[in-house]
Amino acid sequence: MLVIAGAVFYFKMVRPPAPRHLKLALLTWTEDPFWEPLVRGAQDYASQSDVDLTIVRSKPTVEAQNQHIHELLEGGYDGIAISPNDATAQLTILNEAAAKVPIVTFDTDAPDSKRRRFVGIDNYAAGRFCADEIREALPDGGPILITVGSATMLHGRARRQGVIDGLLERGFDRNRTPDPIDGELKGPKYTVVATVTDGADPAKAVVTIAEALKAHPEVKGIVGLFSYSAPAALDAMKQAGRSGQIQVVGFDESDETQAAIKAGTIHSSILQDSHRAGYQAIEVLANEVRGITPGPAEQSPILNVDINVLTSKNIADLSETGAIRKPAVAARANDEPGNAMSDPRNKPTANKKRFHNQDAGV
Repeated sequence: MLVIAGAVFYFKMVRPPAPRHLKLALLTWTEDPFWEPLVRGAQDYASQSDVDLTIVRSKPTVEAQNQHIHELLEGGYDGIAISPNDATAQLTILNEAAAKVPIVTFDTDAPDSKRRRFVGIDNYAAGRFCADEIREALPDGGPILITVGSATMLHGRARRQGVIDGLLERGFDRNRTPDPIDGELKGPKYTVVATVTDGADPAKAVVTIAEALKAHPEVKGIVGLFSYSAPAALDAMKQAGRSGQIQVVGFDESDETQAAIKAGTIHSSILQDSHRAGYQAIEVLANEVRGITPGPAEQSPILNVDINVLTSKNIADLSETGAIRKPAVAARANDEPGNAMSDPRNKPTANKKRFHNQDAGV
């Protein structure tokens, strides 16, 4: 009887209770293939942690994403991880949702909302990494064009400002007031001649970049800040008759970007650890729902994941180790090595993994 009583006491009072089953949702703001590694990470955590996870890929409009939020709240979900389409326009609905269930943001943040935490890269620092790559590609300086899906979404705005501050040799300041979209921004060696936006529409990106190249034939470098931006720049260069004449730095690891890096038509691309971001977004959300108190090192409202740089020198290793997804398409005609620009880098290795926390610099 004493043994039985002791066992009952242990299982009821001493042994930690098993985590309760959860029903969570992850909501993107586009349907782009970019999300695949992030979704895999989220699903990996869910499969290990008694979580039923629903993935919702939204069309890139506030209205579509808001409708999904309403549907998830009505569907009895315990918590929602969301990449907001427009943090300012959606402040009310995000706060309404956060009053009902825990909300965690990923990829792009809504810091003025009542979300519990943000999981993703330091986008301002990532923009400065883009500036570093342009410096390597164009060491003598020159006119630069920036292309981004949105300069009002927090991650697009922060990346753009990081590029500008890096190229204009300003100090590291995440809170700097964003420079206006219109007009040139001149630095000692580099001039940002224009920033073009496309509303997360890859076809529109090609058009806007081509028009900008015609208006600014002096452009020597393009920085593309969304996953499709650099491939769109290659198409636009072809339309403008500028193939092989402009250095391009991109973002993320689309199939087209990988093929072009191998061919030499894209200089490099900034990578975020998307699998880790998805994994930790759902992990953080599950812990919030279950009331698990984070430790002192985890109590920041921002949880940054690693940043890496994809180059022709490390792409094979990153692909082999699974750090990036294996491409499903071959190089396009305008990405063939015969059209490649010479690569001025002469470093023997180029696995440029760089990471930081919220309080650190680059």
